[in-house]
Amino acid sequence: MESPWISNEDIKDSDVDILAGNVKELVKAVHFKVDRRIYDVLTEATTSGTPNPTNVNDTAATATWSTTATCDPVEDLMNAKMEIYAAGYNPEGAICLMNQNEHKLLINFLIMVKGSSIPPFATEKIKSGVVMSLLGLKIAVSPQATADWVVTFVPGKAVTWKQFTGLTSAVMSEPGIGKKVRVWEEGEAMLEHPRSAHIITDTIT
Repeated sequence: MESPWISNEDIKDSDVDILAGNVKELVKAVHFKVDRRIYDVLTEATTSGTPNPTNVNDTAATATWSTTATCDPVEDLMNAKMEIYAAGYNPEGAICLMNQNEHKLLINFLIMVKGSSIPPFATEKIKSGVVMSLLGLKIAVSPQATADWVVTFVPGKAVTWKQFTGLTSAVMSEPGIGKKVRVWEEGEAMLEHPRSAHIITDTIT
């Protein structure tokens, strides 16, 4: 990732360090691309193109999580754990990664749908507004996660990022014109233990 050319005038006139600001934004952009690549390999999105991966476990949700009358995210998450157990891996402490849309629906289910059954839990979630763990899973929310999928995986097992070149930055100068900032990292994600991951599909549509 690289910035446009920044003129010498802008560099000299700016009250803030414009080059440092560009480096920070480019580092975030590179991290975003690395995370996206890891997610795509973990979910086999780059090979299957659909929420029906070849090697990773997957099951459809009992019903879309927005259908409060019939949905059951708790059963869906238990099914994910069951599939990982059946493949010979321990899902306790696994990461459950979801989009912010699924996270909202999960909170709604726990508070509005099941809250009367577990009032202390519901009261706690009303105060905090977040779900950090559930059923022995660590809940993680990211806009990187594809809406309609909830991915559960054993960290350190399912996918590994092999780094070829560490995060690096450079400033290129064009005499009399200005400077450009470039940031890069080289590596590849490897799906090492696909059965230690599971995708719940059809959570929204």
